[in-house]
Amino acid sequence: MVALPDGHSAGQLRDALIASLGKLPERARRSLTWDQGSEMARHDELAPFPWERGTTENTNGRIRQYLPKCTNLSLHTAEDLRTIEHRLNHRPARR
Repeated sequence: MVALPDGHSAGQLRDALIASLGKLPERARRSLTWDQGSEMARHDELAPFPWERGTTENTNGRIRQYLPKCTNLSLHTAEDLRTIEHRLNHRPARR
């Protein structure tokens, strides 16, 4: 998750992702799955569009447990988002 305090245009998201993705190992960057929202209109400037749509929808559903649709994300700090991200990444998986 990436905080976008100045808006969520395609360019703003691209710039925030470039800054954030640079901190990830190459293996993790290759496993990313993009949503198809309008903010991803410039995804081709980051990487080829992944095909794992089901994983994206599942992840979005899990995120919505913490951040319901239409939530004003400007009310959340980057630390808030990191906390949510940590909880999601360390939640036991159903088998």
